Amino acid sequence: MRLTIKTKLIAVFAVLIALLGASSFMALKEAAELQATLDDMVEDTAAQLDESLTMEAAAATTMSIVKSYLMEPDDAAATALAEEAEAEILHVAEAIGNMRRLNLTETEEAALQRFEAEWEEFLAAEDEIRELGLAKTNVRALETYQTQSEPAYGIVYTMVEEIVANVRERIASATLRDPRLATLEENVDALTDNLRALHSYERDLLIDNSAEKIEISQAGIEAETASLQDHLAAAEAVATGADRQALDSLSVAWQEWRELMQATTELSVQNTNTLASRLLKDQLEPAFDESFAAAAAMATMSRDNLGLAQDDAHAAYATSRNLLLTLGAVAATIAVVAAFWLSTTISRGLARAVEVACEVARGNLDIHAKSDKRDEIGDLLNAMDKMVVDLRDMSRAAETIAKGDLTADVKPRSDEDQLGMALRDMVVKLRDVISNASVSATYVAEGASDMSATAEQLSAGSNQQASAAEQASASIEEMTANIRQNADNAAQTEKIANQSAEDARQSGEAVGNAVRAMKTIADKINIIQEIARQTDLLALNAAVEAARAGTHGKGFAVVASEVRKLAERSQQAAAEISSLSSQTVEVSGEAGRMLETLVPNIQRTADLVQEISASTREQNVGAEQINEAIRELDKVIQQNAAAAEQSAATSQELAAQSQQLNAVIGYFTVADAGRHAAAAPRPAKAAPSVAAKQAPKKSASKTVEAFDLDLSSSDVSDADFTRYAG
Repeated sequence: MRLTIKTKLIAVFAVLIALLGASSFMALKEAAELQATLDDMVEDTAAQLDESLTMEAAAATTMSIVKSYLMEPDDAAATALAEEAEAEILHVAEAIGNMRRLNLTETEEAALQRFEAEWEEFLAAEDEIRELGLAKTNVRALETYQTQSEPAYGIVYTMVEEIVANVRERIASATLRDPRLATLEENVDALTDNLRALHSYERDLLIDNSAEKIEISQAGIEAETASLQDHLAAAEAVATGADRQALDSLSVAWQEWRELMQATTELSVQNTNTLASRLLKDQLEPAFDESFAAAAAMATMSRDNLGLAQDDAHAAYATSRNLLLTLGAVAATIAVVAAFWLSTTISRGLARAVEVACEVARGNLDIHAKSDKRDEIGDLLNAMDKMVVDLRDMSRAAETIAKGDLTADVKPRSDEDQLGMALRDMVVKLRDVISNASVSATYVAEGASDMSATAEQLSAGSNQQASAAEQASASIEEMTANIRQNADNAAQTEKIANQSAEDARQSGEAVGNAVRAMKTIADKINIIQEIARQTDLLALNAAVEAARAGTHGKGFAVVASEVRKLAERSQQAAAEISSLSSQTVEVSGEAGRMLETLVPNIQRTADLVQEISASTREQNVGAEQINEAIRELDKVIQQNAAAAEQSAATSQELAAQSQQLNAVIGYFTVADAGRHAAAAPRPAKAAPSVAAKQAPKKSASKTVEAFDLDLSSSDVSDADFTRYAG
């Protein structure tokens, strides 16, 4: 037997009439019991509100205390604050236990469980932060650096500066070059660079606590420490006497500062203050916000429930009593009439609702279900019609978006419209993505163009450097030719001296000619002596510049040192020749009586000229080596220019790719693309032209610091010499 809705409703109303009298009596009895139950509920709700407020206040106090002991510089005060935080945490745990003993609804139980979960995350983060925050290694590292390491560094650096100054003073005052002092000065001067680098790395660890910077600084400290130990050992190997004592004192001071520097470095590497601040921001504060929000929600819920429970309890009792008495009389009449009326209305309305639901399930959104009935069935059909209209609008919006038009305006029907909000958020997000992608592509194109221009300017600067290197090479070649000419002149002078000795032995009449020739030789020797002195200064300047160049200038420094040695030997030989020439001129009046003595002196002069000739040839070899080094430098500059041109080509390719990306993004239509473009941050442009212009100035300044030798002096003419047949 099939029972329709109409039959079921009639049966229900028949039973309702039969039970109406019995329910009225039972309702009055249950109403009194309801009043007592509601009173108990009100008491539980008040207790819940009190405990919720306790948890909220204790959680806020705990967070405040945690921030306080993280900022407290004093260890004892920070420990005391941590103990206060622990006491507040116990208050929260006590409040949670009290809440557990109350009669909680499912919603209240869920809210309490949410708070407990968030609070457990807060406590886990707080335990980790407390261990890091109380360590305070960054503060201790800074204190150690300021009070101990920095003064110790000052002592070590001052001692090195004093040793360098002392050694350089002795080198400058020495007549002959002492290789031991030169080696000592070179290694002690390198110690200053090592100390400055170590001091810089130590400061960097205090300023920048990032993991990358810490790794770089540690590696730099290890490398510079090893280099300093090597230079110190090399200096001690050649030091004697007072220099050795000074280096021993320096070694002791260095070990003291090294231990303090290592202590500062180890504290900086631990980096507990930074880690604690990062955990506070990334974990503790979010966990606190969630737990505090959960506690606040529980307090609000308890407060609302308290007022509602009290009002509803009394209103429900009075209303239920009055309504039950009235409904008892009216329900029987209404039930019979409503049974037949509702059965007909419901059956027709449900049939239409089923039809609309089936069409919507099939995907037909053109169906209409609007009804003019003013009852629940009419509301149901009108609601279904509104649902179909809204689904139709969503479908049209989706079609518009699929065509690439992102200007479609999607409005959710309510706060619970998940489909509408999701579609709206999707459109907004697509607008932002397309707009930002378009702007980023434009900026990439502009940046690529700027980088291409910068690379071209770099290439031009490299070409200028290559030109300057070629000019320097030409100057060195010219200097080599001058040295070669000096060698030829010295050989000719040697022949003249030998011929003069022979002539002095053969004839006394040649005494006058020999005196005049010796005067001429003395003048030339003065020129050679001046050349040797200026060559010595030039070699010293080249050694200083090579030391500044570091590793790349070591080969140049060796060449400059050899040139300097040759110049010193030439200067010494020239001085001896000048002395002999002066003596010869003084005794020229007694030429006859001293003729036999003059001949050996002239022979000695010829020997010294041979040495000058040999030294000049060695200078010629050194100049050739310098010329070769400048040619190698020119090759490196040419390679840099080629690399700059390749970078420019890469930048142009990047600009082309960004234009292609803009073409792809152009498929989408975004109404507010201009606003997003204006709001997007524009990357800063580089200014390569400034660097390109400054580079030549830097080279010019270095040129000014060098020695300028004028070898074109014409105060003594070669015509003063007498050329003899060999």
